[in-house]
Amino acid sequence: SGRYLREGAARLGLAAAIQECAVNLSHDPQCTGCGYCNLTCGYLRKRSVLQTYLPDAAALARAGTGALRILVGRKVLGVDFATGSLRARGVRLRCRNAPEGPLEFLQGRSVVLCAGAIASSAILHRSHALRELDLPIGERFSFNFGSPIHADFDAPVRAFDGLQIAHYYDGDLPDGGFVIETWYNPPGQQSLALPGWMDEHEANLRRYVNYACAAPLVGSSPRSRIDVPFLAPGERIHVSLRDRDLDRLKAGMLRTCELFF
Repeated sequence: SGRYLREGAARLGLAAAIQECAVNLSHDPQCTGCGYCNLTCGYLRKRSVLQTYLPDAAALARAGTGALRILVGRKVLGVDFATGSLRARGVRLRCRNAPEGPLEFLQGRSVVLCAGAIASSAILHRSHALRELDLPIGERFSFNFGSPIHADFDAPVRAFDGLQIAHYYDGDLPDGGFVIETWYNPPGQQSLALPGWMDEHEANLRRYVNYACAAPLVGSSPRSRIDVPFLAPGERIHVSLRDRDLDRLKAGMLRTCELFF
């Protein structure tokens, strides 16, 4: 897909706006280039915490020179605070397979909450001491959103046979407010982004090898909210977009089509 974006940008006089990402293949000789980076690498070659820091720390702990302890199958329910203080002293958790089972308490000198924007907000919401303060937890939530554009070519493109998100276009930043990145997945995942129903959708999917695909991405205005029922499971995301957000997405979709065609 990146090749087709580059060719389109050159035709429009925008070649300098296509950038190559420093993808894993460039600095990991064991990367197979399978293209599943955005889903999950089945060969454990992503340079994420799971493949770098955690294995190294676990090895040090086994050797007796570290103190890492990994708990699996647990769900953190909230942060626990010292009496009369807002200094965190630990977390309350429960086994995922026993939602009605006994609570556990994990104590520590420091608590680092890094469960992502949604889950971190949920944990803070369910922390009794914070909930009583009526803090704006989960407010001003923003996110990236986009709409993939499939370009159907006569000759096979085989976009799946390579790395996705390896090129991006930034020619309309900052005024246009969007970037465009190449994108492709295995057939099942890609089918979720293809238009059509029933026979039409099947016919579109049969053109899988002929598609190049890229998606304009827009950062939303910070107007959305994450709401968490205190006693019920799950989180509710209330999405609120400005007209300008949608206008930027439309402009990104138009630019993507211009680059491809």
